[in-house]
Amino acid sequence: MKKEKQIKPGTRFFILCRNKDGNPTEICQYLFLARIANAAIVAPEVLDLDDPYCIEEILNYWIQDTAELGFASLLVFPLADCFVSQEEADVQFKEEMKIIEKRV
Repeated sequence: MKKEKQIKPGTRFFILCRNKDGNPTEICQYLFLARIANAAIVAPEVLDLDDPYCIEEILNYWIQDTAELGFASLLVFPLADCFVSQEEADVQFKEEMKIIEKRV
């Protein structure tokens, strides 16, 4: 995620998901919760909320999940792999795939 582009908590955004070797495998969609240092803390979308993009509802959902299950499905990704649009993520994915294809 570029530094100049601040993203609001509860906003849908796109992440370049990688395999254990660091190669991109797909573009995943999550909800942004917070930025800390060089990382984005994200959560899957919860569509059965009254307002699935309201940060308070999202956090309350995950608080409840934690209370019931003992954990929540929150994920952390490097900011460099986060994009505010599908198009930006697609461009980066294609560029990296070209580099990988040249190596093989």
